[in-house]
Amino acid sequence: MNSRRNFLLKGSMATTALIAYNPFKSFANTLSPVTGFSINDNKVIFLHTGDHKYNRQVTGTQVGELVQKNAANLMLVHAGDINNAPSASLKYDIALPDGPAEVFSKNSYRILHKGNIKTGIVYAAEGEKGVIKRINELSAWLKNTKGCHVVVCLSQLGYKNKTSVDDVQLANESSHLDVILCSNSTNFSKRPFIAHNSNKEEVIINSAAGNIFDFGNIEMCFDDKGKKSSIAINNLRKRFNPDRDG
Repeated sequence: MNSRRNFLLKGSMATTALIAYNPFKSFANTLSPVTGFSINDNKVIFLHTGDHKYNRQVTGTQVGELVQKNAANLMLVHAGDINNAPSASLKYDIALPDGPAEVFSKNSYRILHKGNIKTGIVYAAEGEKGVIKRINELSAWLKNTKGCHVVVCLSQLGYKNKTSVDDVQLANESSHLDVILCSNSTNFSKRPFIAHNSNKEEVIINSAAGNIFDFGNIEMCFDDKGKKSSIAINNLRKRFNPDRDG
């Protein structure tokens, strides 16, 4: 895949990565004449959270503004157990109410729509045997049979493991995954990581674990043929001090 990659670091509050597949079409959109908000049916924004150890409510205005301005395109995802989510008040498009069994028990996947973009959601459990084979078969089916533009894996595997399958190995040996959202609260990368799958295509590994004010933000734009034209990663981070903020 021919792509241009720029990584920009903006202090401790944000980490931005841009992958421009076609710089002339990146983030093409229109503005509503009534609201002034961005309208782009060929875009999806994954705003995701991970499990955390502090039981506090999220009150930051950044999340509310993102949801309001990108309501038609934004998918709010919690990559772990909803009981460990930063805020019970957030209306997630997908989360794991009582672990993976309740959400994925019937068919092992979910399909969600935002604008013209169809996203397949799969799940990788920590210590699961044969997880790479299952994810590859399922993600290929979601892409080729169900017509998903994007396949996202909610992973509890951990970013890097010594003796078991981890997020990096899953990405490297995958064939149709686009994004791995890490929900492991202790084993994760603090910054986005771009791996290459078995087809030499890029797979984003991103985490929003660590503290209550971490939000992963991945924006994908597509051309009129459903091919990715650009990807931006902008993680919203604020250090949480339980003595000060609790």
